[in-house]
Amino acid sequence: MPIARYRPRRPGFSLIEVVATLAVTGIVLGSVTGALRAMTLHGERLQTSEKTRSNSDIVLHQMRDELTFARTFSAPTDKSVTFNVPDITGDAVDDVIAYAWTGTAGDPLTRQVNGGLARPVVTSVTSFALEYRNAASTSEDVENESPEAVLIYNDSNLNLDKIAISNGDNFAQYFKPTLPAEATGYRITEIRVRAASTGATDGITTVKLMKATSGKSLTSEVLATQTLAESSLSTTYLWQPIQFPNAPIVAPGQSLGVVFEFTSGSDASALIEIQRSGVVSADLGLIRINILSILTGLLGGQSLLFYSYGTYTSIETVNTPGPLKSVHISVESAAPDSDNPLRSETGATCLNQPALSGP
Repeated sequence: MPIARYRPRRPGFSLIEVVATLAVTGIVLGSVTGALRAMTLHGERLQTSEKTRSNSDIVLHQMRDELTFARTFSAPTDKSVTFNVPDITGDAVDDVIAYAWTGTAGDPLTRQVNGGLARPVVTSVTSFALEYRNAASTSEDVENESPEAVLIYNDSNLNLDKIAISNGDNFAQYFKPTLPAEATGYRITEIRVRAASTGATDGITTVKLMKATSGKSLTSEVLATQTLAESSLSTTYLWQPIQFPNAPIVAPGQSLGVVFEFTSGSDASALIEIQRSGVVSADLGLIRINILSILTGLLGGQSLLFYSYGTYTSIETVNTPGPLKSVHISVESAAPDSDNPLRSETGATCLNQPALSGP
């Protein structure tokens, strides 16, 4: 009878153990795959960000090089600049380059050459700034002359009368304009009076602009002279301009007188309308000049009807910026899939040191 032998059972895994192992392995593989994918996406984002940063750096370096050789600037601001550079297009003529950003986040920084198409060079810009650094400025006092304006007048319609400029009687209008506090001097450019003829046409009146004293008397200094021809006058009173284009500038407190002097004519050389009474201004006065020195002097409360036109001078301190030494440039643009913008910056030393009036 054969003898039965004992055979030990081979070791193995139960079905439950196999299933559990597979589940754990799946979880591990899933985690590894997710980590690998995250690393891949992060690498791609880094690569895109670096590409964007590299492009910004290239653009700023190009801009720096162009600004280094800029010859003139026009309308520079903190977000745009237009400047001339030596020929870059091969036509032996200076070229005009313009960089600009609208200031709206997301809009591109553009570059334009010679007024052509403004092409985007950096996209999705969130910030762009230009800082101009000048040499020390200089200041200079400059004399300015104002536009022509009415300096003093009397245009009353009360107590009107007339005077005749004749061989026996001449007249002068005294006046002292009130000027702005900053005035350093003034000049008379035109006097207008209401004048008429006597009916004749041969009269000539010499009109002299003279210095006067604060006491309303005339000095001997004549500033300018004109003539008034009776042939140019109507028999009715009309405003008659008498121009003094070459009258000199006088001090702001200087009083003046305009003298109407008979020169020739068969009768009076002109009739001039006046306000006979009621003039109270200390800056006005009518002076009678009698050839025989009879009744010569200030006529109280009287004045010509007149307008005095002129200009006044003033001193303005003008600050002139020194030449442009350098420009600092910075740009920020949105980074893909990131809340942190990409920033690039550089500076250009302007070798030609062009003049710059702004921003």
